[in-house]
Amino acid sequence: MLSTLRSDLRALGVPALALAGAVVLAACENDKSVGPSSVTSVPTAASLAKATGNATLTIRLVDQNSDPVTTLAAKFKVSTSAGGPGALIVDNAPNDGDSAIGTILMKGLAAGTYEVCQTIAPTDYVLPEVPCKTVIVGGIAAASVQFVDLTVARVKWGTVDFLGNRIGGAVIKVHDGLSWSTIADNSTLDLDPAPGAFEVKAPQGIYNICPKTPPSGWVFSYPYCIGMPTPHGQTTDLSGFGVNPEFSAYFAAANYDGLAGPSGYEIKAVSGNFSAKLVDEGVNDAWTGNLGRMWIKLPAAGDYQICQKVAPPNTAIADPACKTITVKLGVLVDAGLFVSKPL
Repeated sequence: MLSTLRSDLRALGVPALALAGAVVLAACENDKSVGPSSVTSVPTAASLAKATGNATLTIRLVDQNSDPVTTLAAKFKVSTSAGGPGALIVDNAPNDGDSAIGTILMKGLAAGTYEVCQTIAPTDYVLPEVPCKTVIVGGIAAASVQFVDLTVARVKWGTVDFLGNRIGGAVIKVHDGLSWSTIADNSTLDLDPAPGAFEVKAPQGIYNICPKTPPSGWVFSYPYCIGMPTPHGQTTDLSGFGVNPEFSAYFAAANYDGLAGPSGYEIKAVSGNFSAKLVDEGVNDAWTGNLGRMWIKLPAAGDYQICQKVAPPNTAIADPACKTITVKLGVLVDAGLFVSKPL
């Protein structure tokens, strides 16, 4: 039967190669797989052009900064102007003649006009607004076509104390324009490994973040949601949330010329057994790198007395030497300024 069919075809003047090309193209039309390993069954360049040619077509993918994309999975459908099912080609699949990520080379094309349509974007990129382009192959210049695939939108924010130090351990509730979810600092969804720094991939739209659980021992100073548009192709900085220690106080020491230090203090609870010593730039001082300014974390709400025990160099003990403050949950209490006279 097969030999009879071939004889009949020869009698009708139908080249065997044309038949083979038609069969392969038909097989390609039913191929819906998106992975590179599935491309072995799609049409070759020769079958796409219905003849073996010497022309080539290069497809390039770049991001919004004109840099080559860095991930695989981009898929294209290439068709002749005559129509037909077209050929499918995936970046770095067996029928891609260029091993570079983001560059696809098709060989053996016949001269003609082709339509190149991107059907799948590389991982972490999005399809261009105009996914199809027309290109003439076989002209004087080498044929090439370029697509700009924007990177998937990213959003970042942080949790910081009032000095700008990042504080890790918060849990944030987010709405990505589709649904609500929660993201814990340094969880799988958080792409920034630094404590107190968040970065996530997001769909394009309005992204909202809301405080949920503060770091242990801290309180959100701004317990409201923040949101703004998050377009693809850029990282949107939502700034984030300030956090205060549950209980703390800050104060400063000065002489007649300005801030001065180091100096030493004793902090006692008016009611209770708490007592601590603080030295400017010492162990209990949370405000480091700024001589003359001090910040101490305290164990509970209540009244405390802060007394200067060691004056800044070349000065006398401040007058008055002691101050009494009332500490409340989540409030940064300013104990004021201890001013010392020169000796």
